[in-house]
Formats: sequence, structure tokens, C-alpha cells
Amino acid sequence: MATVLILDGWSRAAVECVQSLGRRGLEVHAAGSPDCPAFWSRRVAQRLMQPPAADSDRFLAWLRELDHTHGYALIAPTTEASLLALADLPVDDPVRAKAVLPSPSSLESCLDKARTLALAESLDIAAPETAVIRDERQIPLARDFPHVLKPARSVVRRSGTLEQLKPVLVRDAETRGPELARLLAGAAVLEQELVPGTGYGIEVLYRQGELVWSFAHERLHEGSGTGLGSGSVYRRSVEPEREILDEAVRMLDALRWHGPAMVEFRRAEDGRHWLMEVNPRLWGSLALAVDVGVDFPFGLYRLATGRPVPPQPAYRRGYHTRVMFEDLDWLRRQAGARPAFRTLRDLLYLFRPLVFRESWDHFDWGDLG
Repeated sequence: MATVLILDGWSRAAVECVQSLGRRGLEVHAAGSPDCPAFWSRRVAQRLMQPPAADSDRFLAWLRELDHTHGYALIAPTTEASLLALADLPVDDPVRAKAVLPSPSSLESCLDKARTLALAESLDIAAPETAVIRDERQIPLARDFPHVLKPARSVVRRSGTLEQLKPVLVRDAETRGPELARLLAGAAVLEQELVPGTGYGIEVLYRQGELVWSFAHERLHEGSGTGLGSGSVYRRSVEPEREILDEAVRMLDALRWHGPAMVEFRRAEDGRHWLMEVNPRLWGSLALAVDVGVDFPFGLYRLATGRPVPPQPAYRRGYHTRVMFEDLDWLRRQAGARPAFRTLRDLLYLFRPLVFRESWDHFDWGDLG
């Protein structure tokens, strides 16, 4: 029986990997913090305390010792923190190979959002109007507020720790100044126009520059209510729009991608769309793809072990998944800001599982913990 290691057991993607690969009969080791969600799964054979990835030397030494002991077939980073530590390894390092990472330059093109947008521009892929700011004295974009201030890097090393930076919406120059100063202390900032629409994700699995699997979903409810830097808590599988899928594939083909990624767009009701960013790892809404038949963790395991990956799976369109308690909180926060009929409609949608059109993230009759 092959053994796999899932890192960052506090993340949604980690829990989904544990359940998916455990159902496949693999021996699953999960690493995380005490009482993290992945540790509650009965599909975990060993629970390991993960050292902080900010101390990359210590983290990698711990990882090497574990791999030497267990001979993992797959080592799956599920947050950017562990991904950054693994990215420091040489390209030919066996531990890096087991994590199924692309080349350092390709990875950097996605971790640095300014480089991502430069690549999109070179490929004639639309993105929000953007100014890259490295000094807070720079003036705003020449247009009306609101603007989005987006750190060029989501995770930065600062004072010996890893700090996560999230985008913020600013509605006037008075708000912009302090927020810009705060974000610039960690990284360059992209100041972007606020484009209309909802989140639209193209998820893929690549093998050495070749597309193996693809999947598409649209975000219906996003955690913060504004959609800025917060994963979706309610989403739906969709047929990939040809133009959006083509743009995602052109981006990753240009990078000769290897492994999983989510290319995030924003799509307006009139069909216009803009590239937002590329997430170079397994994503928070992974449960939706797995539940409709695109088992990315299993495909990743096949890649890591050099085995053939099955052809593109067919998957069910119009299916929904929900992060139950977080989505109930989203509905509560939105109740006073929307027409009553929309709130009633969303409450009725809670009964979709009864007609097999919805499931809840990580709910598994064989893993009720």
C-alpha cells in the first residue's frame, strides 16, 4: 500500500485530499496543528505536528526525515506557506518531485501577481486596469473610486514569520492612504479597477506542459461578502466557456505548467471577463470537483508516482457544494442588504441535498468525524 503525506491539515484542500486518497485505499498521513480539521478524519493513519513553514530549514529537515522513514509516494502542500518552503528546493530534489511542482520560474510567475498580469498582457488576455505601486507616494489610477488594492504576493516572510496579505476595497482617497501604506510594508501592491461580475474558476491538472484534466466552476457566495481574498462558501460546477478555458490553457501552456492550478477570472453578466490571478496549488473549493467526478487529489497521486492519469473525466454540470456553517453566516450577513425574496430563495436552496443536486464540503457517510 502506498503512503502519502498531506500538509497543512487546517486547510479545506487538505481535508478533501485526506478523504479522497483514503477512499482510494492509500495510507494517508496528515500534518498540521493540534486538533486541525484533517485530524478528525478516520481516513488518517498518522497525525503529525507540522513545524512552521516560515523556518524553511527546519521545515524541510523535518520533511526529509519523514520521507526517509516512510518513503512517501506523494507530498501534497495545500497552502501557500508550505508551497513556498518546497519551492526553495533544487529542481532535481526528490522531495520537490514528490510535491509535483512546476519549474521555479513558472511558479514565481504565479506567486507574483504583477508577473502574472504581465504574462496575461503578452498573451492578449484581458485583466482589470492595473497600476503596480511600490511607493505609497504614487498617485491613484486616473479614474473614479472604488479601487481594489491587491498585494502582489499573498504570503510574505516578515520578522521571521509568514504573513498572509489580502486585497482590500477602498472607496475614497482618505481610506486608500493608510491601507496602501499597510500593504506596502509587506509587498508591492496592484491597484486595480473594480470590475463587475462573479468569480469563475478554471481548475486544471498538467503533466510537464501538457493539459491532462480541466474543470470549471462559478462562485455563488464568497466568504467576506465582497469577494476580496476570501474563498467561496457556495459554488456550482459549470460547462467551461470556450474562450475562458482557452485563455487559462494559453497561460499555463506558456509556463509549461506541471501539477494542479486554478486560474481565476471574474465574469460579468454580459459575458465580458478578466483574469484575476493564478493559484498554483490545490484550491479551497476542491470538494466540488471531487464530488462531481474530477478527483484531482487522485490525479495528483498518479502524476507523483509516474503512472498514467486516466482520460479527462466527465463531470456533472449544475451541481453545488457548500461550506455549511460559513455559508449560513454569509446568508445571515446578507439578509438585510438584499430583497426578501432572494433570502427566501437561498434558504429554500438549503434543501437541494434532498434532490441530489448539492453536497456539503467534506461530508462523507464513511467519515462522519
